[in-house]
Order: sequence, then structure tokens, then C-alpha cells
Amino acid sequence: MRPWILLFSWLWGWAALGLPPCPKPDLIAPCTCEFGEAGPDFDAPTDSPVFVDCSAATASEIFSAFNDVAWASDQKYFDIWWNDALTDLPSGVFGDVSFHAIQIHGARNLERMDPDALERSGDRLRDLTVAFCRLGDFPWEALPRLGELRSVDASDNAIARLPAIESPTLQSLYLQQNDISDVRAGWATPELKVLDLDNNPISSLPPEFLEGLGSLESFSCWGCRLGPTLPSGSMAFRSPALKVVELYGNGIEIVEPGAITGLTADTRVNLHYNRISSLREESLRGMLEALSPGTGQLDVYGNPVECGCSMAWIVLDPEFLKSVKGECKDGTAFQELDPGSFRDRLS
Repeated sequence: MRPWILLFSWLWGWAALGLPPCPKPDLIAPCTCEFGEAGPDFDAPTDSPVFVDCSAATASEIFSAFNDVAWASDQKYFDIWWNDALTDLPSGVFGDVSFHAIQIHGARNLERMDPDALERSGDRLRDLTVAFCRLGDFPWEALPRLGELRSVDASDNAIARLPAIESPTLQSLYLQQNDISDVRAGWATPELKVLDLDNNPISSLPPEFLEGLGSLESFSCWGCRLGPTLPSGSMAFRSPALKVVELYGNGIEIVEPGAITGLTADTRVNLHYNRISSLREESLRGMLEALSPGTGQLDVYGNPVECGCSMAWIVLDPEFLKSVKGECKDGTAFQELDPGSFRDRLS
């Protein structure tokens, strides 16, 4: 069937009920409503989603648009882009309307979002983005009630505390560029695959932090403050699917034995641009024993590594050597080091 016929049939169905997919524009202004076919790259459970944009509205105008006007379709997507007038999203702001996705980008004065604002979307909301705003806290307590939630992006806010998160369905959590320094253990996120904490002032993680993350594929704390010493037990991963650990630029000088455990044979550990001067066997052997059977890598490019006798245990083991990427302080790549010279030094 041709797309225009499908669209006509869909509109006729709503017209037969006396409910158009979008209210009259003057009833919801300055919010706007559009509907149409979803593109091939758009992840929508319907062929004709309804898009509501309130980029020019205040909280009271959004409240009025959803509480004082009848809405027909449940296949809705809510957007706000670069709205400096919005300061708060209170309880009941969306009335009885539910959404498959809520995307708020650049509401630079938005400081609070009431958890109850998401209540009506509990069995429908898949993607929640509140980024480039001023949230001092996030409505974490709403997450267990969002039974279809897959992705949360709360990057570029002012969030300072990361509590124990509970969500049976959440797969991706993006929290980069916040003010997080307090991280709590006790997470119940069995489906979480991606956790991004980049550029937060995190100086340590609680020992049990990773216990509830059994499906984790990517962990990133790029540009955090985990150095100068990464103590034993800092990161005990529990996921057999772990692919990436990003610890770029943390000011790490010493990695204590057992600091990073639970790696798979195909995990890539990125320690780019830290301050590690010695690849000590007691600290790193366990990691390389886990990585070397597969395609896993320990990447230490950009560290001031002294390639003296302390490197012999790596250079003289071909399996370990293939799994370490980096170069000596003088610019010599590890793979260019001469095993014979190390044997001579040790003899």
C-alpha cells in the first residue's frame, strides 16, 4: 500500500472518532504539533508519530497545552530545544498525555524536573533526554516506574550526586559534564550496557559500585579525577560482555595490584594521557593475563613510560607485548623494543 494511502487511512480513523492527531494550533501555542510518517532511521513503534515541540513555551504554557486541551494519539514525542524561559517541570505538567520519547536540549535555566511529571509515560517512555540544562538533581526515583525505558541522557547539567540507580530495562546512561563527586553503590540495572561519566570530579568509586552491572559493555570516566593512585578494588567488573573501559586523562600515576579486575579477553582498557611512568608487573600482570588470550588491549599512549628493566616481563612475552599499546618516553613504540637487549640485561 502506498504511504499516502496509509496516512489517509490513519487520519480518517482519527476523524471518525472526532479526534484529530494534533489539536488546533491556537489552543496549544506557543507549543506546536506535527504528525507524519517516521523516516527509515527513526525508532518509532508507529508509522505516523506525533511530534510536540515546546521550545518557545514556559512551564505554565506547557501545563496549559496538555491539561486544558484534548489530545488523541498516544504515539507522541516531546521536544524542547534551546529554551531559556523554562525553569521547572512540575508534577502534572503533561496532564494525561504520555510520550515515547522526551528530549530537552539546552533549557539552560531548567533547574528542576518533578519525578511525577513522567508518571503518565510509565508504560511507554523509551528515551529520556534532559541535557545542557541546569538540573541540580535528576528524577531518579521515577526510573523504576518507567517499564519501557532504554536510554537516559542527563549530560551537561549540574548534578552533584549519583545515587544507587534502579531500572530493570535501562540500557544506556549518559552523565558526562556534570558536577558528580558523590557516587553510591547498590545499583539494580541488570540491562545497563553503556555508562558514561566523563568529565565529572569523581575521585573514587565505592568498591561494590559495579556489582549490579552484569551486562555492562562500555564504562567511561574520561577526564575524571581518579588519580594519582588507583587503589586495589577500585573497579571490579562483573560483566562477561565488557568491551571498553575508558580512563583517559585521570592523572593516574600508580595502578595498584587488583585495581581493575573482571576484564574479558576482548576488553580495551584506555589509560591514555595519564602519568604512568612504570608498567609494574605486580600491578598489570593480572590485567594482561585476562586480555592476551583475545583481542583485548591495554592502551597507555601518552604516558611518560620509562622502558628500563621493569618492562622486561612484557617485552619477553609475545602474548603480553601484543596486548599493550604505547611508547616509551623517548618515543620508541613498545613493539620496536629489542627482546635480546632485555635478555642481556637480565642475564
